[in-house]
Amino acid sequence: MSLAIAIAAVIPGLLLLVYFNARQDYHLSAEIVWTSVLLGAATSILAVAVELPLDLAIRQIDDRLAQSLWRAFLGTGLPEEACKYLMVVWIALRHEDYERPVDALVLSVAVALGFATFENLLYLVKSDDWGRTAAARAMTAVPSHVINAMLMGYFLGLAHLVSRWAPRRAALFRVLALAAPTLNHGAYDLPLFLIDTLNQGSQPPPEAALLHLILGFALIIGVGSLLALAAWYDLLERDAADAADTTAGRPAFTIRGLPAPLRRLEAGFWLLVGGLLTLGSLAVGLEGFVSPVRSGPEWARLFPQYFMLASAILPCLFGLAMFGHGLGRWRTRRRNGAAT
Repeated sequence: MSLAIAIAAVIPGLLLLVYFNARQDYHLSAEIVWTSVLLGAATSILAVAVELPLDLAIRQIDDRLAQSLWRAFLGTGLPEEACKYLMVVWIALRHEDYERPVDALVLSVAVALGFATFENLLYLVKSDDWGRTAAARAMTAVPSHVINAMLMGYFLGLAHLVSRWAPRRAALFRVLALAAPTLNHGAYDLPLFLIDTLNQGSQPPPEAALLHLILGFALIIGVGSLLALAAWYDLLERDAADAADTTAGRPAFTIRGLPAPLRRLEAGFWLLVGGLLTLGSLAVGLEGFVSPVRSGPEWARLFPQYFMLASAILPCLFGLAMFGHGLGRWRTRRRNGAAT
């Protein structure tokens, strides 16, 4: 059972880490990628040490709305994102492999996935139903950490890009690299904290209030997912344009890639994983609308079909991105084969 828990905690982060590294053609060495993952795991311990006293102080606030606001943004969002930010900026981005704007995003994701994986282990070990907890966190918490890391890495990449000719703009982008994920993290946690607070009352919470909070949670996930993916593709385009600029006199960076015999397997892997992830996410997201919720009353009240649909948004988008990446690799390989 302990092995199954460990696998369930690690698989979502590992899959996303491999995808992001593949998407930028394996430019970064395995050393810095895995070092960043370990740094992220260590960061989670640091974040807990900061969060505990903050949480104790915030829980003294009597007003439920104010308490949830402070918990979401100051008690959770800021400490976690600040700890990850410090690891990325002070350690990961100082490595000799860090040459491209897009590297900042990949390393931010690596740190965040190390953080999320260690956090997963803690939650699953404490859970009475680790299978359901693993599934829920694989579709919500892990992708949420990735969204925040993509926003952080996007602005750090922009700062790297403009630092040569606009240092003031670079400083602004570094501030946004912390502010954007902190705000998104707090916005993600706020509806969940409000639901938790409402359910601690002596009276059952109004169903309409729960529904509005969950619809707000769905909106936050959807908007954050689209912004993160738009940032990812925008940074890839800027990175390609920067690499093609021969006037800056920079040394060319190394693209490691995969050996030729493995390229077809890689393309097939991303086609398969992307297709399964997309279809599986759609099935989970639509399940509550086509069949009754089969869990108990509490789960049905807290996580109705709207929450299931919200949870499926980001995995579905990542599945489509992985499938598209695999299709692009497959077509590239076929064109190269025809050319030779």
